[in-house]
Amino acid sequence: MNDKEANAQRRRVFRYFNKWRPILRLQGWEFYQCYSREHHPPIEDKPSNWSPIGKIEVIWEYRQARIEWYLPAVADLTDSELEGHVVHE
Repeated sequence: MNDKEANAQRRRVFRYFNKWRPILRLQGWEFYQCYSREHHPPIEDKPSNWSPIGKIEVIWEYRQARIEWYLPAVADLTDSELEGHVVHE
């Protein structure tokens, strides 16, 4: 994935993140968003064609979260599917 493609996918994620953050009342949280140009490594008990879109790590007591987005998987989603995944994470 080249820079132009990666930036386009980052913008898609950011658009839905900004839309849903106030709706989900997460303005008081700090989010660190990371973007990987690689697919998530295979997971032992999942089918070989299954790949997570993102992964989140949360420190509840400090209201901090780190979200890693796997841009190749993001690129495979429609806007509607991506929006659902952003809300899920």
